[in-house]
Amino acid sequence: MVVFIAWQDERPVASAICYRDDSALYGRHWGADIDCPG
Repeated sequence: MVVFIAWQDERPVASAICYRDDSALYGRHWGADIDCPG
């Protein structure tokens, strides 16, 4: 499992959880506390 955390002003504002094997990442489950336009 791999966890990504996005920070803004020393505060976690978004995260994603992915599962991995030797060649790929799977299942981008994510959430955010703020609106993050792309």
